[in-house]
Order: sequence, then structure tokens, then C-alpha cells
Amino acid sequence: MKFLARYVAYLAFVVAALAFWIVFAYVFLGASLLPGDPACHFEQQGCPKPSMLAQAVRAICFFSALPLTAIAFVAFRKAVRRGLGMSETRSTLP
Repeated sequence: MKFLARYVAYLAFVVAALAFWIVFAYVFLGASLLPGDPACHFEQQGCPKPSMLAQAVRAICFFSALPLTAIAFVAFRKAVRRGLGMSETRSTLP
């Protein structure tokens, strides 16, 4: 039963991490998964190009998402194993 509970918790982490990064991208980076064009596409000048600082922040956020998620998962995995009373070491088969 601990096996199933552990992997359900891992699956919940994956769903939560995906939802977090989607919301983060929408709120802080202005990225949207919804189809359609932003309102500025209908203007004659088009959308203004983002500043160099905004482009750098987007790149840093994009490339740091995977390492941050991996670090968070390692901490989450340790907490789940500790919560289920399992040892931190791997069990090896004979």
C-alpha cells in the first residue's frame, strides 16, 4: 500500500508542478496557452518588442524551471518517504 501511496504522491507533484509553471508563465512572463492573438496584433504597428531585460528574464526563467523542479522533487520525495516511514536508502535486490 505504501508503494501505491508513494507513486500517487509523485503523480500529484507532477500535476502540481505543471500547473505552477503554467500559472507562473502566464502571470509573470505573459505567456498564454490559449489560442488567439493578443490585442496588440490588431494594431497597425503590431506588438512592441520586449526590452532586452524582459527577454533576459524570460530566458533565465525558462532555463531554470527544470533544475528548480528537480530540486523541489528531491525534497518532496524525501518528505514522502519520511512520512510513510520508509528508509532513505535504496533497497537492493540480491
